[in-house]
Amino acid sequence: IGCGLGLLLFRIAPHCQTYCATDFARPALEYIERHLRDAPLPQVRLFARPAHAVGDLAGAPFDAVILNSVAQYFPSADYLADPVTQAWYYRKLATLTAADGWLAISKHARQEAIDLAGIDSLRAFNILGAADSVFRSRSYSSGERSAHLQPLGIKRPYVMYTGGLDGRKNIRLLLTAFGQLPREVRQAHQLVLAGKASPGELDDLSIMARKAGVGADELVVTGYVDDETLVALYN
Repeated sequence: IGCGLGLLLFRIAPHCQTYCATDFARPALEYIERHLRDAPLPQVRLFARPAHAVGDLAGAPFDAVILNSVAQYFPSADYLADPVTQAWYYRKLATLTAADGWLAISKHARQEAIDLAGIDSLRAFNILGAADSVFRSRSYSSGERSAHLQPLGIKRPYVMYTGGLDGRKNIRLLLTAFGQLPREVRQAHQLVLAGKASPGELDDLSIMARKAGVGADELVVTGYVDDETLVALYN
């Protein structure tokens, strides 16, 4: 599980009757496939999938399972449940900490980089980031409003959140709070979550919404929106 470029695979597989290797990085598996063409190992089977998607392999009579660098460190228990997110998080952090300089969007973000990521304070700079100038107040005609809102399924006045859907964003509590509003208020408004969402995140949102008592017509998940649409949604 997490075979990467086959560092262990090419040493162990020749001594096995069957060797199943999984990794969510397709380029890594393609690298292994190229090497297998030159040095065939017919007992090797490759699977492109995240670390937690091994259900169809669970019944096989394996003598050993190698969990390769999947569960060494986790930021929190929420990330522990998603090894793909954990792997991505630490891979990105390792890349960032090797940079010659860090440009932080605020004093707080700079201090977090120093305190939590161990960045040298002499390499971290606060650039006082702000919103792009495209984000400004403007007026829309009724036709323009409809052109932006209808394709997204927004039919009523709305409360909007924009950003990622990972656990630290507290979307579960947002759904719970919206579900506790008076019924007539919810029926007159929609909760709009604007941002990219994976199929798994959509499934989780659907479950959380049902548990919170939020109706299907009360919640809108737009998926990715470009800046033009986002400016319109803010306005």
